[in-house]
Amino acid sequence: MKIEEVSEDTMTITFDYAVSEENCKRLITFLESLRPLKFEGITDYSVSYTKLMIYYDPMIIESSDIEEAIRKINADEYQTPLKKKRIIEIPVCYDDEFGLDLNRYYEEGLTIEQIQTLHTEREYYVYMIGFLPGFPYLNGVNDKLKMPRKETPRTRIPKGSVGIAGSQTGFYPTSSPGGWNIIGRTPLNIGIEDNTLNVPYRAGDYIKFKPINSATFDEIEKQVNQGTFNINIEERGV
Repeated sequence: MKIEEVSEDTMTITFDYAVSEENCKRLITFLESLRPLKFEGITDYSVSYTKLMIYYDPMIIESSDIEEAIRKINADEYQTPLKKKRIIEIPVCYDDEFGLDLNRYYEEGLTIEQIQTLHTEREYYVYMIGFLPGFPYLNGVNDKLKMPRKETPRTRIPKGSVGIAGSQTGFYPTSSPGGWNIIGRTPLNIGIEDNTLNVPYRAGDYIKFKPINSATFDEIEKQVNQGTFNINIEERGV
């Protein structure tokens, strides 16, 4: 376990520099061991692909005190993944009107049906949330869907757009500039709404994309706006 002080109010914990689901799970389970300690002065935690970030108020607690407490925890006890698996279903319409960059895949010989099937065939692990509130970083898209970021990013990507960059996939919870390849859109409202953070998933969860047609997109969007749509969340043992 490597502990580093990266700024006057931020520390990181690293077990392994490899980007893997197992490594990220270890970081998350270790984080769960820290939360009950309730350090006075620690303001937040976050998980990235390979690091656990600890944010603190240096006027209240010193980094040396945090490190001392962390090193008393037996890190070897936290190599076992969490016992429950949460899968959040995200409906996506892959029609051309939403898939702004589908042509890049058509040029590679893929059909819209193949793109949809390949993108929805697996459950994606949520490594971290960042860039925008609610933007999930998901890794491991099918090799046939891997596509480098656009050389010239768009100045505005519509809210709900689902994209791919390299081996990563995710979706934009709000309209934003961005360079990912857009292949579809979800009608869900995720992110900040009425000054309230509305994100049904967290690092360590799984996201499963569900293909829908344009009529279903419109119906779900209507239910979302009325506040009557319930996101499907499955929880099962592992």
